[in-house]
Amino acid sequence: MLIFMNTKVFKPNESNVTIVTRTAQNIYKHQERSRIMTPPLTEKDFLKEMLSIFRKRNQKKMRKLNDKILRQAVISFSKEFYELAIICYVLAKILSKPRYTNLMHKPILLEIEKKLENASKKPKKELRKEFQSLKKTITSLDQKDSRYVTGLITKGRIKTAAILYAQGLSLGIAAETAGIDKQEIMAYAGITRMFDRLKEKKDLKQRLKELKGVMEND
Repeated sequence: MLIFMNTKVFKPNESNVTIVTRTAQNIYKHQERSRIMTPPLTEKDFLKEMLSIFRKRNQKKMRKLNDKILRQAVISFSKEFYELAIICYVLAKILSKPRYTNLMHKPILLEIEKKLENASKKPKKELRKEFQSLKKTITSLDQKDSRYVTGLITKGRIKTAAILYAQGLSLGIAAETAGIDKQEIMAYAGITRMFDRLKEKKDLKQRLKELKGVMEND
């Protein structure tokens, strides 16, 4: 078998394969060390990223950001992270509805951008107040019938608490933070099969991790 590399033709041998394998392993180990050494993102870091994504009206990236916030919230949990996850969830839903991103709503969308930017510059102790103001502005997007957006915020509170619980956060802490009953969180997680889906994701990650381990040991 011939392998083409850098426009030259050569026959693979044990020495070449060993070099390529070791190089790949070194790259992977370097990436792992960099990942471990990278400091965790803060609420303000996520706010800046959220602002950038919202300005581009990118719904898919906003959903992915919500996933990142939830993962970080389990590691370094705080009330601020919880509220941030709710806001990100609601903004992702709003961006998926063309009626909220048309020219008629441009002044309110710009106001949301402004409040996201302001919040990203505030100290952590002032973030909860900023989040309350931000949610009030988001709700004003639907002045004729605010029930949809208000409902999104309510659903976001339950869903976020259920996800954090499913990912390992104490049920008591999740319920206390959300201000809702434990049974409501468990019921939502059960109805949506949240535990099953998260387990499937973890199983896949575990299989990939084991595969990398086998490659490193070969």
